[in-house]
Amino acid sequence: ARKDFNISLAGNRRNIGFLALAGTVSSLAVISQYFALSRLPVVVAAPLWGISPLITILLSHLFLQKLERVTGRIVLGAFLVVLGVTLITLGRA
Repeated sequence: ARKDFNISLAGNRRNIGFLALAGTVSSLAVISQYFALSRLPVVVAAPLWGISPLITILLSHLFLQKLERVTGRIVLGAFLVVLGVTLITLGRA
């Protein structure tokens, strides 16, 4: 596996920076979630986490236009997920 990994990185040296940036941002997101939970009630923090599908769709549309098509059904599905998380959170309040 290591040999295959080195071969795949040899042709894409520029992408290593993007890979490192994605890992860093993901780590900061998890740290931010725990920090938010320590400062805010779950009722406030959970709906904020629930909007992550919308952010993912927006970023994929901006950065992956040639690779990923964002259709109306995908956007509708993301809104339904956000609505579901919001309703569940408000129902427990």
